[in-house]
Amino acid sequence: MTPFTFAPMTGVPTDDVVSSVVGARIRLGDTSLDVAASMDPAELAFRLGIDTEAAERLAAAFELSRRRMESPLAPRASAVTPSALFAHLGAQLADLPHEVFMAVVVDARHRLVAVTTVSQGVRTASLVHPREFFRPVLIHNGAAVIAVHNHPSGVPEPSDDDDVVTDRLARAGDLLGLPLIDHLVIAGRRFYSYREHMRSDVLHVPAIGGASLARSPEASYDVGMAPTRFRSRPFTPPDAWCFYTGRGGRGALVLAGDALVKVVLPSAPDALGRALADVAVPRRPVVPSATWKPVIDALETYLRGDAGVDPADVDVLFAVSGLTPFVEKVYDELRAVPRGSTVTYGELARRAGRPGAARAVGGAMARNPFPLFVPCHRVLASGGAIGGFSADGGLDYKRKLLALEGVELPGSHRVEGGRPGC
Repeated sequence: MTPFTFAPMTGVPTDDVVSSVVGARIRLGDTSLDVAASMDPAELAFRLGIDTEAAERLAAAFELSRRRMESPLAPRASAVTPSALFAHLGAQLADLPHEVFMAVVVDARHRLVAVTTVSQGVRTASLVHPREFFRPVLIHNGAAVIAVHNHPSGVPEPSDDDDVVTDRLARAGDLLGLPLIDHLVIAGRRFYSYREHMRSDVLHVPAIGGASLARSPEASYDVGMAPTRFRSRPFTPPDAWCFYTGRGGRGALVLAGDALVKVVLPSAPDALGRALADVAVPRRPVVPSATWKPVIDALETYLRGDAGVDPADVDVLFAVSGLTPFVEKVYDELRAVPRGSTVTYGELARRAGRPGAARAVGGAMARNPFPLFVPCHRVLASGGAIGGFSADGGLDYKRKLLALEGVELPGSHRVEGGRPGC
């Protein structure tokens, strides 16, 4: 938009605005208003040769223009994209004479939760500490975060300092289990996305299958990344449960509307009763609805030994309570481990962004309410030891499930002392 639109609003005579524009082009050697829009009123008055009152009104007009051009992003409406994020924040940041660093908080499905300004710097640098950057992510209970800052120079390509800051934030996110999924650098009408340029050297996010993010309005941060396999919503009390059959007897699925609350593996009647009593289910089971019948069919087909079925591939919504972002990430990564494969506690911790947190992964396995759909039987201890299995049937049942998938355990299949497991 041009200043002519704002002339009646600002009280600056149209002729004065025209003179200011012409003067800006002559004095600044620029064919657009971008340079003038980045100035504060004092600099506008000096550089354009207008009085202070007119400069303040012109600066207000530039600010109104920025806000008018801003494209809003509705929280949790849909997964954000680099282009949509630029449209949302570009007008706000493009003309600033100093750097501003922002944290864009997203949920597990990469939908917008909140945008927070973390720091404001000088013309050449904006200092940001991981402590300040990740605070809004924790406050808003986010699952991931995107860094955004501007370059007053007008050059969007990241500097060496930008790489250092990005690497530092990515490493901190790895430790916290809150991945940094992109860093957007905005300069004028252009932007640079670390994610689009596959800068996994600093983001620590590997390409999936060699794919890269093509810049387009439709490309979300999920493109080129492993899909979110562990879809969850907050816990609500169960309102139904139903039987299924498998090796070892009857099992049960505990449900809350369209979400799965708990999976009870096939077990003896007394063990099944105790497991159901723990979650206070209604007195009588129900006939599976159209939503749940395909899920149960897949589960029973898998337990009969059909090599073409894997419960971890079934799209299920999980109702969760008290799970940290790290544990949800562990479950998400575990659902990506294919049938017939195994992973160690340590490797799963590394994939979830916390190398060295093998014991925490063991605890997450022991508390897993969704066995088979979150296939904790595929997690082994180091050296091929079988690890643990807390469900009814214990390690023998874990061995049977692995044998069903064609997995032969090496070594003695000993249990590592002190390490819990699913």
